[in-house]
Amino acid sequence: MGQIDPNRIHDVANRTLEQALSKSSTEPLSLASLSNASLTEAPVEGSSGELRIELSFTIPNGPEPRVVAARTDPMRLAFEQFASKLGVEHSLRSNIEDPHTLRLVLVAQGPEAKVRAFTRAAVEFARE
Repeated sequence: MGQIDPNRIHDVANRTLEQALSKSSTEPLSLASLSNASLTEAPVEGSSGELRIELSFTIPNGPEPRVVAARTDPMRLAFEQFASKLGVEHSLRSNIEDPHTLRLVLVAQGPEAKVRAFTRAAVEFARE
């Protein structure tokens, strides 16, 4: 299994974020290319205009821990980069559903437009 190239991930994440920011926050977000995807949104109680999203989807997995890391580490790096540039709080959890399936749950919270851009960039990056 090859090494993760942080520079390549950084470049792809930059391009993905630029594409996400160029789209309207009201443009529908397609989850069609993600397996078993669901997206929930809710306003943050007590805030003015903050949004909380939870995006859940599955990816193929192998039985070894390093396979899990190889699948999730690029996403973790990209999502950190998106969050840092947009000022969004986020978390990413992974759960092994079975030996061949890994469920990822991404939660993001912050100003609505920034959370929507973060979510769009995350979906686009996960498709890569």
